[in-house]
Amino acid sequence: MVYKKGPAYRVRPVKEICEDIEEARRVYGDGVRFLFFPAGNTIAMPTEDLSAVCRFAAEKLHQNAVIYMPKGAARSRVENIQSHGATVIVTDLNYDETVRLCRRKAEENGWYVIQDTAWEGYAEIPLWIMQGYMTMCVEALNQMVPAGLACGEPNPMGWRILRDFCSCYVSCDDFAAANGVRILANPLKGDAPVEAGESGAVGLGVLDLLCNNESFGELKQKLVIGPDSILLFFNTEGATDPVSYREILWHGKYPSLF
Repeated sequence: MVYKKGPAYRVRPVKEICEDIEEARRVYGDGVRFLFFPAGNTIAMPTEDLSAVCRFAAEKLHQNAVIYMPKGAARSRVENIQSHGATVIVTDLNYDETVRLCRRKAEENGWYVIQDTAWEGYAEIPLWIMQGYMTMCVEALNQMVPAGLACGEPNPMGWRILRDFCSCYVSCDDFAAANGVRILANPLKGDAPVEAGESGAVGLGVLDLLCNNESFGELKQKLVIGPDSILLFFNTEGATDPVSYREILWHGKYPSLF
């Protein structure tokens, strides 16, 4: 993996990361070898950006890429991946079962797996990915003034961190994520709109329920959320499925139940 240190709290464009990959290939030649076999929709950073880096790296390093995606994967995402020469296999399984299928195929064929779900004997790469997530938190905290969607099973390595440091866990319906998408796209006057997918917007959708629905008043109180609270959200996914994004905004897909 290629990492170039830069200013804190700066989102590096895909183009810049891809230039690093090209530089590594110029320096190390065929000694740089990557095989990318992510299972399902990649959930990290903006989804489209991360998968673009994987596909680009596979192209530049002359490696084969086989992408396993769960049932219901958006056609736009499939076609985008295929346009880079990768083989895309859309299964009839859910996300977690697709991860297991990818694992079996990799073992059978001697492939390398790039996946953020850890299991016994496969921890190093998921750890790298989690370190990327934690870097966002550390950099954000350093600049502040002191004052787990389709995926149904938690990463066992990440779970240990969440178990020890989180105040609560929330399971919510699709409408909460869709509400978050709508709120970010149509914010209050003076706030900049944000184009976010469901995975990136679900946190704000849950906050909307906590703050505007009396049914969740007890949880809101336990979390000590009030008018003076300062809340930080990480949106790690853009509108990578344009069709679904429009259906949520224009046609009320997943309407609010409260």
